[in-house]
Amino acid sequence: MNNAAAPYMHRRHRSAMLCVLALATVALIAPSGAQQLPEPLRGMPPSVQALRAQVAAAHPDSPSLAAVDGRVGQLSARALALRASLRQSMTSAMAAAIGGVSGLDEGAFPASVQPVLNPVVVYQALRSELGGWPACPELPEPARSDLLAYYRAAVYTTTSWLAVEARTAVISDAESWRTCCELCLAMCFAAIPDGEWHVGDVTRLPNWLARDALLAYFEEGLGLDDNAGNDDAQHFQDFALSLNRPKTAYSFAILNGTGDDYPAYLASTSQRLRSQRHQREAAICMQAGVEEQRRAGNRAEAARLLLDLARMMAQCHSFEQGEAKARELLADYGDLPTAAEAARLYVRCLFGQGKFPETVAAAGRLRADERLGAVRPHLIYAQWLSSLRMREEKQAATFQQQFLDAYSTHALASEMHYVLGCQALARGELAEAERQMAVIETEFPQSRVALPVARIRERLESERSGSAHPGRTDAAD
Repeated sequence: MNNAAAPYMHRRHRSAMLCVLALATVALIAPSGAQQLPEPLRGMPPSVQALRAQVAAAHPDSPSLAAVDGRVGQLSARALALRASLRQSMTSAMAAAIGGVSGLDEGAFPASVQPVLNPVVVYQALRSELGGWPACPELPEPARSDLLAYYRAAVYTTTSWLAVEARTAVISDAESWRTCCELCLAMCFAAIPDGEWHVGDVTRLPNWLARDALLAYFEEGLGLDDNAGNDDAQHFQDFALSLNRPKTAYSFAILNGTGDDYPAYLASTSQRLRSQRHQREAAICMQAGVEEQRRAGNRAEAARLLLDLARMMAQCHSFEQGEAKARELLADYGDLPTAAEAARLYVRCLFGQGKFPETVAAAGRLRADERLGAVRPHLIYAQWLSSLRMREEKQAATFQQQFLDAYSTHALASEMHYVLGCQALARGELAEAERQMAVIETEFPQSRVALPVARIRERLESERSGSAHPGRTDAAD
């Protein structure tokens, strides 16, 4: 998946004649001059404009009407700013092309059409400006629906207007097309929250995925993949997920024919993203799955998904988020079988953050819960290891004895003996180190520390052999 927040792609070196041909074509289909381009809202159908007029006539003092007008004004201003950014990029690209043809130094110019604004930054800024969805609580029906229909149409119209400018940039530099599209999508996404987004919103967007003959000609010349359409649809899904918009991503999947029911889509997409090591976007899908199961009243499935999310956070060393998810599991689903593993993960994440006193305290509280008996060895072990980290030797000795008295055959016992053996080695107590390592070799031959133990014992044996003849050398023989 391409990261939307990453730097924009750089264009490969192409022939100067192809670049000039592209720019000449742009000039033919989009003549210069502000008067040739419509303002962001001038393309809105008169029937839609009439909806606002009807609401204004019946409810002239409506706060919702004023709020919607303000939002539409903000969208128009943002579209004009984005157009200026795209034009600046186009000017730079033309300068680069002319420089290449005339033999001037190409390094003096930008290599491609790279919009000045980052799509993710645009989305975040505009979403902050616009706030939430205009609920229009004081308006009765059908005035409320009419005003929201007008607002949605204003979003589509403004986005389509901006897409015209973006398309000219795409023709002059085909590799920048995804970024240009993301700028348009970012504005549209910011105006319509994820919870209000539907498949119908996707169908009313400009048809960026359809390639006309002109653009296909340049794509063929630039060596783009003939099957790029499906990749692009996948890209837009992942772009939506990078903005924490799972329902928006799902709407693209439905339109692309790859969407099952929503929970199944979230599950399959999270697996794909995890396999690609896109953990953040995978976590967004997993959290959305948890919320979906909660709404459906499926507590057991919600707990299972939340546990899987907490486990992934711990595996990625995102211990702070893992702690929060595990704590949530214990608070909301402490009566379910997932509670024991949640307790283990909670303590693990505390320890991973270096919160050793908190680890000892939390494990002590959880040990008292009879329902968590399956992970009690892990809790005592965490108390012991945290005490060692804090250099609380007496406290550590207490937890060590508690553990070995109750769980001497547990798999964690081998690791405890290993740590104790390494500590003995550090103190120079070779006999004690040998004793601890011997316990592991005889009682835990399949332990994950068995191999390093074998190597340590081999070195200890060599040490003993060398010390038995301290003055002996090969030369003496």
